[in-house]
Amino acid sequence: MLDARTTLSFRGDVLGEAAVTAISEKYAALEGADGLLGPPTTAELRTPDGIGRYAHYRSGSIYWSPTTGAHEVHGAIVEKWAELGWERSALGYPTSDEEPVEDGMGRVSRFQVGSIYWTPISGAHEVRGAIHARYTGDGGPARSGYGYPTSDEQPVLRGRVGHFERADVFWDGRDAYVVYPPPAPETRPPEQVGRFDVAPFSSGVIGVHAALLHTNQV
Repeated sequence: MLDARTTLSFRGDVLGEAAVTAISEKYAALEGADGLLGPPTTAELRTPDGIGRYAHYRSGSIYWSPTTGAHEVHGAIVEKWAELGWERSALGYPTSDEEPVEDGMGRVSRFQVGSIYWTPISGAHEVRGAIHARYTGDGGPARSGYGYPTSDEQPVLRGRVGHFERADVFWDGRDAYVVYPPPAPETRPPEQVGRFDVAPFSSGVIGVHAALLHTNQV
């Protein structure tokens, strides 16, 4: 029986000798078959892009490349990454294990060109490129003010957009812009109205500007 530090490698179609690798060391650090990944379901294999190595387990995977090292991906996040195309996706290889978000509500795995965030309410969605840079620069899900992603990045007429719980982030090929929805219609009795409500966030565009941006498909 193989211990937690041992993985199997292939030489062509012939099963080679057991070898200790960065992947098996990561697997051992995660407590092997008794840990979150469970027992292996494949040997260690070369990735289709020819750059890295990977191994699949009952509850996730470990991927390695020379520049990123070995990192685990599991649960809904690995399912999203697989849907996007694994290491050949726009995200590239993982650069972290799955981690809790500091607000205690979600989880995140970081990749070469972005991240995949998950919550029980929003599910797993990717954020990448300039939109990811704006999102993380503003503080990410815990401090940006616009919450977790509710969609993957999508094309629009003049750029790209990522939808979040309380805002959208548009990229027009030059910069990324935060667009908040316009205020809800006033429903209070007239005697209770008489002051301006301050927007809860410190950046972005609201009201008529949001409408103009949507109209012009930024």
